Amino acid sequence: ILPDGKQAEMPVSTSSQFAVADVDTDGKEELVLLYDSGVMANAVGYIIGYDTQAENIYLQLEEFPAFAFLKNGNLKALSSHNQTWGEMWPYSLYQYLPESDSYQLSGYVYSEDKNMFERNGAAKRYPSSVDVSGTGTVYYVGADDWGTTPIDEGDYLAWLEENQGNIAELEIEYLPFTEENILAIEL
Repeated sequence: ILPDGKQAEMPVSTSSQFAVADVDTDGKEELVLLYDSGVMANAVGYIIGYDTQAENIYLQLEEFPAFAFLKNGNLKALSSHNQTWGEMWPYSLYQYLPESDSYQLSGYVYSEDKNMFERNGAAKRYPSSVDVSGTGTVYYVGADDWGTTPIDEGDYLAWLEENQGNIAELEIEYLPFTEENILAIEL
């Protein structure tokens, strides 16, 4: 049974991992479970909190299992695929909300690179007029899904700053999801 209450469709693969760490920087440890069934479509990551007063576990977030935890408690959840014209891997930025001990989506981000258009014979399709900084990259930020309007790198960096997504990452030590590792942390 997975943390969201669903039955695992496939057995836990040897690449499934977990960590116990204070990933949201609230002073309490969370359980991070990266479930890999061996099928990309079934892979899922969970951030699980524990309420000591109610003696209750709860999900803080369920997402594709490629997390980049930031030192301010926020996180970037990388997408399962990059089917864009950009080298930057698409991601969802989540802000940590201490009052509810949960995460809120700030936006979904991906980019397009001018050189990718040129390599594929589509140079005219690159939105050069938006790329006022001349970096060769434009960005898309969607409120809850794919953004449809390109923005310049300066605007993207301002959005990232405003949403506190430009912070260094935490180093999280994951362990293979084995009975031996689970028993070792119980002690």
